[in-house]
Amino acid sequence: MALGAGLTVRVLLGGMAPWQVDVLRGLLAADPGIAIVGTAADAEGTVGQAAALGPDVVLLNFYICGLSGLETTRRLRGAAPKTRVVLLGDEDAEVYVSAARAAGGSAYLPWLTSRRALLAAVRQDSGTAAGQVGSRPPAAIGRASGASEE
Repeated sequence: MALGAGLTVRVLLGGMAPWQVDVLRGLLAADPGIAIVGTAADAEGTVGQAAALGPDVVLLNFYICGLSGLETTRRLRGAAPKTRVVLLGDEDAEVYVSAARAAGGSAYLPWLTSRRALLAAVRQDSGTAAGQVGSRPPAAIGRASGASEE
């Protein structure tokens, strides 16, 4: 479900290295409708923080420490069932989109995606996020469409 105007999307950053947190903070901070409510360095911390904070979205590193991003996604679905999980990874291939879907993820995006695609996945704008794995067909499944766009 896409959020309406005036509502803030609460985001947890999971399994991110410090540089990744910095980059995502910079990209998301420019949008007043998005608030980063927490960060966690590993799988256990991400699941625990998601259960405690109840964010709308977890941006999850596919290569999270402790467990795979897919197993962490499965655990997040149990610990925070209303929270959407957007996985970020190095690969730009349909197999990752399919794996994210099977684990219960809302979207998979390659790290080299556009800011617009990242924001669309966080906001869950219908069908506009590259790699969206929700119920509607995406504009470009598993592709970093518009990677050079801001």
